[in-house]
Amino acid sequence: MAEALTWHKEYWAAIEARSRSGEGLVALGPLAIAGLAHDAGRPIEVGSEYLPKELLEFG
Repeated sequence: MAEALTWHKEYWAAIEARSRSGEGLVALGPLAIAGLAHDAGRPIEVGSEYLPKELLEFG
């Protein structure tokens, strides 16, 4: 998970125009996997601004 979030940050920060885009504010793929893990009762030990706790624990 930590590696996926690092790659997400590197990708969206690599180009100035891309870094200003709102599309990269949330890492949707890692969020989906973390959501499944959370729903299964597994703790999510990685914190990142790209993985908002509010969205992860929604519902």
